[in-house]
Amino acid sequence: MRVARTISLVILVVVTAGCATHHRARAGGFPEGVLAGRRSVGTVAIGNAQTANKFVKIGSAGMGRSLYGDLSQWTDAAIELLAEKLTASGMTVSNASSRKLTLAITDARMSSAGGGWGFKCAVTLSVEGANGLKATFVGERGSWKYPRVCDAGISEAVANMLRDDTVLAYLGYCPEGARCHASRGTSRRSCRHEASPQMPRVRAQEPPEALAASVLPARR
Repeated sequence: MRVARTISLVILVVVTAGCATHHRARAGGFPEGVLAGRRSVGTVAIGNAQTANKFVKIGSAGMGRSLYGDLSQWTDAAIELLAEKLTASGMTVSNASSRKLTLAITDARMSSAGGGWGFKCAVTLSVEGANGLKATFVGERGSWKYPRVCDAGISEAVANMLRDDTVLAYLGYCPEGARCHASRGTSRRSCRHEASPQMPRVRAQEPPEALAASVLPARR
């Protein structure tokens, strides 16, 4: 009896340990429409402010399944996604830039959803820049696959950051209705509001009497 109990405990420990997932984030499923029609001005250097390089428990998926993540590596994934979206909209991401922006995923929590058949993950992203810029954005998404649900949460947090007018202004994005123009021979750019197209002026129609007088010869 004691042997059987010992074997059961050993099997339980092995099974539980085998269900712990140490997940390396790969942000995906970025929402459509973010930064649509927007163009950037200048350059930016993006840094990782999350110094904790260790796996922490993000949540439990039930039946002995747990998800662990390295928040520093998850921040790297957020930076990679952000750099991709900024570059696609015209901004230059360079470590040599004088405009600095630091990111840090400070918290991530996974829980069950959909009556226990699905999962959701809330990711907290801290953003800091010069001139007193400091903001926090939370991205939450759901999925049926618990190992990837926090990847979607990271994407949503980055998307929420790029929906914020203060962050966009700091990054040098032109307001809606304006276009970015580069100064010739320099890397400086500026935003200009495009003037509304001028409609051609329509000459007022002359009365028939005046038109006839200008065409027909005068009577003698």
